[in-house]
Amino acid sequence: MTEFLLSVAAFIAAHVLPAFPRARGALVRRLGERTYLILYSGLSLAL
Repeated sequence: MTEFLLSVAAFIAAHVLPAFPRARGALVRRLGERTYLILYSGLSLAL
């Protein structure tokens, strides 16, 4: 049950975070556009 709840939390966070422009912008500035997209794509595939 714990794994399921962690998976749901990660799924929700992965989909809510890009909806906030300030949070996404901060990540893009810190990581770079290409790195952000690679990490986000990898996370989406993993979930």
